[in-house]
Amino acid sequence: MNTDTRSDKPLDYEVARDWNPELVAASTSKLCRYTGHCKFFYSVAQHMQIVAHIAGRIINRRFHQQKDKMDAAEWTSQRYERAKKFFRVMLMAHLHDSMEHKIGDIATPIKSLPEFARIRSWEHEKLLEVYKHHGIEPTLMELEIVNSADKYALSVEVMQMMDWEHPRWQTHLFMYPPDNFTGITIGRNNPGYDEQAWLDDYRELVEKLANRETYVI
Repeated sequence: MNTDTRSDKPLDYEVARDWNPELVAASTSKLCRYTGHCKFFYSVAQHMQIVAHIAGRIINRRFHQQKDKMDAAEWTSQRYERAKKFFRVMLMAHLHDSMEHKIGDIATPIKSLPEFARIRSWEHEKLLEVYKHHGIEPTLMELEIVNSADKYALSVEVMQMMDWEHPRWQTHLFMYPPDNFTGITIGRNNPGYDEQAWLDDYRELVEKLANRETYVI
């Protein structure tokens, strides 16, 4: 007799009880983005790492815009606060699709249908719980940076793995020009590599946020 009552409740997921980064890494490293409609295998895990990289570059650019308006002493005095913001945003981006280890990578045109409203709401709710589990109550600015990084990552992905000249992509590429984030190469990785790479970066980011005395930006 099956005694696992949660098997009949696929959306029964409590982050405090069920969060397991090893399971997230193992699953998302085997999930191919775009339901496989791309030039080569590209995992959700690698996507999350790329979004984290772009998010880090976005917030660093904002820091340097602020630097031009501050004197040197004031800039130096805020170094720990800048570092905290930097690693918070990086970790949020690194986790932003983590709940796909439960629901899979659903193609956006399908996921946007009214029939999937409950799934979208559940995923958003659980992601906020994941952030809270990691000590992060996201600000609107942080959420906006992660969202922008996700959209710029899509532009990079389109250019490297899609028929980017197709009319369906032109509006997006105009709004989020991939030239804003040069030097990003999507690797032809195997799932084992992506699993370990995602997990290594996750542990490093969690450690940096916990060890508040060691980071300076």
